[in-house]
Amino acid sequence: MTMPPPEQQRLSISPLVNVPMREGQEYGVLPASWYRLWKDFVRFDGEATDGLQESDAPFPCAIDNTSLVDGMHIHTN
Repeated sequence: MTMPPPEQQRLSISPLVNVPMREGQEYGVLPASWYRLWKDFVRFDGEATDGLQESDAPFPCAIDNTSLVDGMHIHTN
């Protein structure tokens, strides 16, 4: 699968950012640090938060949710 270009990613996700959560819907959770890197990569707010040019902001690596579950006991069936 080919990764969509940054502009297409931004245009696909931006309408969904402020959609209210509803009971019964499923959502994915990701680390805020990864989300900030992605926002810089796609220039989500019009410019990179760290001052990088679009071509300088690397694509964030794979999402690692380890930090979200460290110390939690996870039950499996």
